[in-house]
Amino acid sequence: MNTKNNPLVSIIMPTYNRADYILETIESILQQSYTKWELLVLDDGSEDNTKEVVTKIIDPRIQYIQYDRIGITGILKNKGILLSKGDILAFMDSDDLWPKQKIGAQVQALLENNNAGFSYTNGYNFKKDTIVEYYMPKKSGVECDNIFISYCKGERGVFIQTVMVWKHLIEKAGYFHEQWTFSDFRFIGNLAFNFEVVILYEPLLYRRIHEANSVKLFRKSLDEEYVATMKFYSSNKMLDKSICRDSLFKFYINSL
Repeated sequence: MNTKNNPLVSIIMPTYNRADYILETIESILQQSYTKWELLVLDDGSEDNTKEVVTKIIDPRIQYIQYDRIGITGILKNKGILLSKGDILAFMDSDDLWPKQKIGAQVQALLENNNAGFSYTNGYNFKKDTIVEYYMPKKSGVECDNIFISYCKGERGVFIQTVMVWKHLIEKAGYFHEQWTFSDFRFIGNLAFNFEVVILYEPLLYRRIHEANSVKLFRKSLDEEYVATMKFYSSNKMLDKSICRDSLFKFYINSL
């Protein structure tokens, strides 16, 4: 039975052909100081030995679920949400890393900030053993804020691997969109429209940079999702048309 002060965290991890990285990713979860979690590994029809790598890890908190190739992460994440048993949802890519304090720090922040429906953190990109860049210059402190406008303007970058959200709020904010290959931008935007967020400026995501990063392979799909989402927010009066117009103009200029 989950308790108010010790919530179960469900970690949803889609994967596809990540046998070279997924063991290290799962080890970073096994090393978490907060131990009340479950991990749902949703294999999108991997053709390498991802299954062998994952199923060799003996821990009752880890579930490996194999699907035929779907190719749309939103469908996989929605399946994970429906299968999850936790009070709080977290999301992880199968090639990135979390420091050991990540889950515990965000659980505490959510419990201490009752106005916040979700949380995200700072982080950095790394390549091999080298830090490439931090997401936010500020590296300590906690802030509770409404970020919807600044998020749509591109002033706030939020990676899904840092997001933790109370599961019962998903029905209001909405599940992942299942039209595009990726739909993290709209999912996070919907959370930001409906709820305040508690931000942890401590870097709690180590995002691995390599040649097979999804953001490199599916840039067009990510761009399409952003444009469609901004137009959706504007047409549904969630976002002022002038903000939408200016943001899309900057997006198009930066895309040239």
